[in-house]
Amino acid sequence: MQTAVAYARFSSDNQREESIDAQVRAIQEYCTQNDIELLKIYSDEAMSGTTDDRPQFQKMIEEVENINYVIVHKLDRFARNRYDSAVNKRKLRDKGIRVISVLERFDDSPESVMLESIIEGMNEYYSLNLSREVKKGHRENALKAKHNGGSPPLGYDVDKDLYYIINEDEAIIVRLIYKLYCDGHGYGKIIDILSSNGYRTKVGNEFGKNSLYEILRNEKYRGVYLYNRRKRMDKSYNNHKNSPNMIRIEDAMPKIIDDVTWENVRDKRDVNKRKGGSFSSKFTYLLSGKLQHDCGAVMNGTVKTNKKSDNQVYYYRCEDKDCNIKPKSIQVNNIEPFVINALTTYLFNSDSTFAKEMYKRVNSKDDVAEFELLKKRLDKIVREEDKITEAVVKGLLNDSLIAKNNDLQEQKTAITIKINNLKSDHKSYTMSEINEYMKKYADLKDFDREAQKKVIDIFVHKVILTEDRVRILLYPNPFGGRAQDNGASHPDHQYSRHLIIEMPRVA
Repeated sequence: MQTAVAYARFSSDNQREESIDAQVRAIQEYCTQNDIELLKIYSDEAMSGTTDDRPQFQKMIEEVENINYVIVHKLDRFARNRYDSAVNKRKLRDKGIRVISVLERFDDSPESVMLESIIEGMNEYYSLNLSREVKKGHRENALKAKHNGGSPPLGYDVDKDLYYIINEDEAIIVRLIYKLYCDGHGYGKIIDILSSNGYRTKVGNEFGKNSLYEILRNEKYRGVYLYNRRKRMDKSYNNHKNSPNMIRIEDAMPKIIDDVTWENVRDKRDVNKRKGGSFSSKFTYLLSGKLQHDCGAVMNGTVKTNKKSDNQVYYYRCEDKDCNIKPKSIQVNNIEPFVINALTTYLFNSDSTFAKEMYKRVNSKDDVAEFELLKKRLDKIVREEDKITEAVVKGLLNDSLIAKNNDLQEQKTAITIKINNLKSDHKSYTMSEINEYMKKYADLKDFDREAQKKVIDIFVHKVILTEDRVRILLYPNPFGGRAQDNGASHPDHQYSRHLIIEMPRVA
């Protein structure tokens, strides 16, 4: 009995996935009718016939031995490119194996050879023409700022006409990511905050650095429609550069991020890219993400080389290009030891009045009252949402209701975050427990830099540098963790709950 293997392929060219089953069924019937033993079935799903980059196909070509045939349903399942078809058929012929098409019967006559060549040429033409028509359709969609397939970015859905619409539940996450980055937080801190609030990507995964990188540079969020940005199939093309055939249309999509926020994020990306950023630098900046200039801008760590000594000098610099308030920058050695000394002197000693004040704050009943107030506000929002739902059911949906619903969703998210923070923070401690806790950091000056940074992250919310003073804002409750510092509980202009160390700055 003669033997054979089958090859089937499903591509996305208007075919259904079950077409592989239909191909295999036809091949099995052919083998039964012609007394051929079918030994194995190879199949590739969602693979294009225009390329040989098909895992099962390549595996079949390499491993088949001592059989009579490779059987396909049609020749276009084997290849749509005449060159690839000829090369792979030659590899099989060298092993004594012949390719058979169930629907296209050929023998060894010259006429069959010519007919097979014509059919392969027509298959290649069909493939190329189909690709051209698909690209033309995609381009027409792009010129109308329509969605062109795949999953839309986080924060967007697609309506029945393929236009982008904002998904408010996801847009809240996007806005939070941009805000946290603007506030000077690195990818690791942003990921921690997103994870602690249960936020996930479009497909339900936890956020990673790559997903944040793409979100923070996606111009769609500021209303710019982009298509064909990357030439992904061209391996010789630099995938970090834009394609020369890219379509870019301003103000063609609903905005999630305003222009000012977008420009702030872009500027910070550029700064971090030039200097490697405090997030990627091997040198540990103790006040990374904490140090704020008197103008309100973040002061990021950077480094320059002293031309005379050839030594590297580390310092912090105000990132606001238009700021005229001095000092615009300060050396690491002139600010970090100052903060370490202030914490050791005023916080981590047995007579610290700050420890006593912290005891009062930690055991305060104010949080309970605030918790009840927030719950009432949340209940009110839920009732308002129910009213909007009733209006939608009655067919009364309008722009005003949509705007009101969006506003309620933002309020609901902010309040939920605050409630969760209060839940995680509210725990009672005795004075002796607080003193014992503080005693662990009495020798902070002798800790290595990584350990010093961890302590600062626990206790310090912000360090504000002015012309003549340094203001250190401590978390009101470091024992409950740092969940409160998520951009929702403590806006930059509200320090009422913080403990403050303020000292004259020595130049």
